[in-house]
Amino acid sequence: MLKSRVNEERSVAVAVDKDKGSQNAMKWATERILTRGQTVTLIHVNQTPSSSIPTPMVNNGATNRQEPDDPILDLFLPFCCFCSRREILLDVVTLQDPDVAKALIEYVSYHRVGTLLLGAPSKNGIYRLFKNDIATNVLKGAPYFCNVYVISKGKIASMRAASRPVPSIPAPERTQSAPHNFNEEMDSMGRATENRSHDEVSVSNTDISFIGSGGLSTDSMFFAFYDNLGSEMAGRPPKSLSLQDGNFDSLYLGSRLAHFNSPAELSSVPQESKRSWSPQKIEEMEEKMRRLEQQMNQTMDMYHTACKEALATKQKVRELQLLKTENENRLEEALRAKEDATATAEKEKEKVKKAVEVARAVYRKAEREAQKRVNAEMEALKQTENKKLMLDSLGHSHTVLRYQSLIHIMVVLFIFYIYFSKFK
Repeated sequence: MLKSRVNEERSVAVAVDKDKGSQNAMKWATERILTRGQTVTLIHVNQTPSSSIPTPMVNNGATNRQEPDDPILDLFLPFCCFCSRREILLDVVTLQDPDVAKALIEYVSYHRVGTLLLGAPSKNGIYRLFKNDIATNVLKGAPYFCNVYVISKGKIASMRAASRPVPSIPAPERTQSAPHNFNEEMDSMGRATENRSHDEVSVSNTDISFIGSGGLSTDSMFFAFYDNLGSEMAGRPPKSLSLQDGNFDSLYLGSRLAHFNSPAELSSVPQESKRSWSPQKIEEMEEKMRRLEQQMNQTMDMYHTACKEALATKQKVRELQLLKTENENRLEEALRAKEDATATAEKEKEKVKKAVEVARAVYRKAEREAQKRVNAEMEALKQTENKKLMLDSLGHSHTVLRYQSLIHIMVVLFIFYIYFSKFK
């Protein structure tokens, strides 16, 4: 009795859905609350009316039971593999209720869950002003013995601690059912994983940004990988796979799978034969699970390699882009230098042309001045020659006059001599 109560106080449940908040809550639970070998319950509330969901009937030879659609398996598959990597056991529960918060509160109250984790809503603040989200309603209506955590981006967005311990009222036994053979689906999942080639792994900028920052976190990429895997499986026609009242006891997960329509309908769930699996079946399932995990690891290695190659290619593209930009800048600088040189040459040519015109004008002016000087010199030379001729002519006349004057003087002196000598 004491052991059962301790287990109930330590019981952990995570409300899961298709959004990222559920994955963040599951990751936070494995890091902070859950330990290796502990069991966690995954609760999914299906709001779609059960009459609108096609549930084919499968006859397994012992009893007829309804098989859920592949989307339910695709929803739980990433969480199952994530828990397998952490060696955490799990129970999977699906509830049918249009009110998600009410279904979660009823399940927690009925099964006396000690800790419940939910993902924070992805709606913005304006949406929450007009409509209460599921997490808020669960925080308000959860029983007093349950610790409720709302996880957002790896941190506690809001919480409500339990005010009292789990009551000691004996809990009703859960409806057990016969396990379902997962051979066909495991084979299909293995083929889907094998067919997922290296080229089909999508690498975005956000996926390769963390490689350069130091390391690659496989836990943060684990859910995204299986989301893509689940989308491929959802495109195929539904297979005969049951999540209703089945269990995963034979898997490496060591977990059990249960399906209930609502807490109020637990008593109406049909009881199935409690037959155990044979050791051969268990070995086959464990072998299939190991092969699937190996294929998953190989795919993750291929993904890591693709990320590294994409990062290297991106780096090369960045370098080529930088080199191209440098070459374009150099070409632009060369073109600008050529244009500047051409403009300078044109300016120099204009200056030379103007200088030549000025030189020609000066030369013509100098020629005119020289011609004037030559003409002036010729005129002066002519005048000099004329003066010389005139002077020469004047000098000859003076000589004649001088000669005539001397004769006259001699005649006069001779006359005076005769006169004075004769009359004296």
